Amino acid sequence: MPDLTAPLINFATEQVGAYGALAVFVLMILESACIPVPSEAIMIYGGFLVSRGDESLFLIVAAGVAGNVIGSLAAY
Repeated sequence: MPDLTAPLINFATEQVGAYGALAVFVLMILESACIPVPSEAIMIYGGFLVSRGDESLFLIVAAGVAGNVIGSLAAY
């Protein structure tokens, strides 16, 4: 049986790898607005970038929180 979520996870991690905190922000908006983007993959990969020193912890966390709040408000 094929994994139906693999393309979504691959898309999310590719975007976060290419655009960093901006991608975290936009993808978290989409996820919180009920569009099926896996927030777990977004934030875990963001944490991976922080651990490698490619992104700031504060920036990734702030982008995730702001994106989640804005997406939730849009869905509301």
